[in-house]
Amino acid sequence: MENSSVYRFNLILVAMAIVAMTTYIFLSNLLVSQRYALGLRWSELNRLNAGLLTEEQQGVSYNMKELLIYGQKSGLIEAKDIDSILENDGFAVLNR
Repeated sequence: MENSSVYRFNLILVAMAIVAMTTYIFLSNLLVSQRYALGLRWSELNRLNAGLLTEEQQGVSYNMKELLIYGQKSGLIEAKDIDSILENDGFAVLNR
């Protein structure tokens, strides 16, 4: 009797270890993929900013259409009819 309870206890411990390792691997891969996606967005934004700087230095007008397409693909929200945005305790406040 005592031998089978020890066997069951060890089996439960092994199952818990497998679940913990699987969870750790899944969550770490999720975190890495999110950081990678964010890095891609930052590099795309930096590329667009560098292009705008180059155009500005050459006296060429801004390529707003490309920025608009990038903003729409990234899920950014268009700001309309805004005078200014002030930071108040970490929140954006609209002043009209």
